Amino acid sequence: MSGSGREELSASEAPQLARGARQAAALVLAAGEGRRLRPLTGTLPKALCPVGNVALIDRALARLTRYGFTGPSAVAVNVCYLADQVAEHVGGRAFISREPGPPALGTSGAVAHLRDWVAGRPLLVGNSDAYLSPDAPDAPGQERAPAIAPVPPSWCRGDPLSRCGRS
Repeated sequence: MSGSGREELSASEAPQLARGARQAAALVLAAGEGRRLRPLTGTLPKALCPVGNVALIDRALARLTRYGFTGPSAVAVNVCYLADQVAEHVGGRAFISREPGPPALGTSGAVAHLRDWVAGRPLLVGNSDAYLSPDAPDAPGQERAPAIAPVPPSWCRGDPLSRCGRS
């Protein structure tokens, strides 16, 4: 456990999940409005905002690729705000989950909305806007794999949409 009280996945565990007998899946959260980045996000989704001329969503997908998560059978991206722009940008690199909002469902609501796609697999969840500096420990063989978190498959059972992601 990290100092924040949530479990962190070691860098050596992520590739094992991607290749395991019960292959894991990954979800990139990209549905939010990015209100704190206005006026930039008035016409551009936060996930497409560039850092060093690379869209945040591209950085997140590249990070997952390094861990062995590639393609729409292993990676999903949830979209809501300016969803068409994000979906077009991602293309065939991931399964696109369109939320019924606005407003966005929130983290647990996004996971619950994907329960059929997850199909009981272990799930790693990361934010598209989790920017890591180039020297952050973010590759297999390094000490930690930040910006991804395991989600128990039980989050995707039943019908949690009515209670997840909404206050």
